[in-house]
Amino acid sequence: MQIEITISDWITIIFGLMGLLGTAYTIWSKWDSKREKLEIKKSFGFLTYPNGISEEYYLFLECINHSERMLNLSSCYLELPNKKNIPGYIDNVFGLNFPYELNSGKNFRYAFNTEHLTNTLIKQGYTEQVKLKPIFTTQKGNTFEGKIFDYSLDD
Repeated sequence: MQIEITISDWITIIFGLMGLLGTAYTIWSKWDSKREKLEIKKSFGFLTYPNGISEEYYLFLECINHSERMLNLSSCYLELPNKKNIPGYIDNVFGLNFPYELNSGKNFRYAFNTEHLTNTLIKQGYTEQVKLKPIFTTQKGNTFEGKIFDYSLDD
């Protein structure tokens, strides 16, 4: 028994597959638009003021909302290699505290004073360099991790 497929059969198959792929993409994009998406970045620096810069040096954590809707941030912290963490201090030098409503396309910045951070790490038993992971959480219970980075206690 031999099956013969005509050109019209091939056209039907191709358009059927295109319809199936289109439906799958539509379902995926609807799901993707509803999920929470945060990008986390870190940097170091000084605060700048109209008349100069701060004496304190800071570790800045920034999260950017790539979701299509507002997210409610509940906390940020630095995770240590032993899975303990250093939470964001109560007062953020930027005046933004938790919980925080972060609109789509907007960012939130948090600053850790490096002197306080270094002292905390020394009390935890670290002496030279430690790998830290920046983490933000939302009120829905989702956790977003930034890239692990090396923090030197010597500087």
